[in-house]
Amino acid sequence: MSAGTDDEDDQSLTLNTKQEPGQIKVLKKRKHSSESPTGQLDFEMNNEARKRVKPAGSVAPYRTTEGRLRSDKSLLPAEIWHRVFTFCHPRVLGLSLQVNKSFNAYIDPSSTARPVVPSSKYVLQLLSPDAIWRASRLLFRNGMPGPLTGKSELELWRLACSSRCQFCGKMNSPGTVDQWHPGPGENGVVRVWSFGVCSCGACLEKNTTKEIDLLLSSAIASPLLVALPFIFFTNEYHVLPPHTLQSGQPPSTIQITKRFLNAQIEAIKEEFESARCLGAATAEEWLKGLEERGKEKKADGARWERWESTGGVLSMRHSDDGGLANSFNVEASPL
Repeated sequence: MSAGTDDEDDQSLTLNTKQEPGQIKVLKKRKHSSESPTGQLDFEMNNEARKRVKPAGSVAPYRTTEGRLRSDKSLLPAEIWHRVFTFCHPRVLGLSLQVNKSFNAYIDPSSTARPVVPSSKYVLQLLSPDAIWRASRLLFRNGMPGPLTGKSELELWRLACSSRCQFCGKMNSPGTVDQWHPGPGENGVVRVWSFGVCSCGACLEKNTTKEIDLLLSSAIASPLLVALPFIFFTNEYHVLPPHTLQSGQPPSTIQITKRFLNAQIEAIKEEFESARCLGAATAEEWLKGLEERGKEKKADGARWERWESTGGVLSMRHSDDGGLANSFNVEASPL
């Protein structure tokens, strides 16, 4: 290109600048943007954030005053976390119990943290802790029995993963196990599924009553006993399953008694008194259903006895779960 041509271009640029002063501003803006490629984008994002700023008090707790999400994601709405937890492994749920008070309230039905308040801004509904645990169990532990009657999903996991007596805190130290000495004995701790407890031998004896003592006592009406589960307990502090008694005669040194859990005895007595207060006809109908109720209770415990005998409880505690007992902190928080 010749020098003359360059001079003409310079004159043309000067002339256009003089005739269109507005374009100078446009060019200057574009030049500033080219000098900082992200400058215009940052400007637009900050401007958009300022538009979203709401008056104080109307900003969601999980957002900053500029409208951005806070770094603490546990502040997100409970409805969102409830859905997230349904896709978590039981081990993750167990660990989440110890993260903060909010998570504990979401997944522990006995939590004393502040109540979870639903938000009117979301279509999602709050889920109960039991619903969250049930969804996790069905997703990752399909085939595992449901919780015992009167137990929550979390209480069932804690019972299955515990190695400590829930009454005195004694740790399990099992001795020699055979047909007539399955545990707990003097030093062991076992789960008694029909009672829904984890206990050592001494506490089991202390918290149960012999059948003969109940029959000779006026403290409870004998017809009520058909609704209660029971165990066969030896003088050596061992709980014998029914099939052991059917397999042969016990050694002469072993004495076997039939025992009922004191807590369940008191509960059935209170129910009976409540039914009597409603009239004789109501009490009579209530008594008619006790036998069927007792069968259901026995079947309920038998489900978990079978599951434990096939290694199901052991797999819950260890195996691919990496030690679920530690996740639930059952040693620090017995049932």
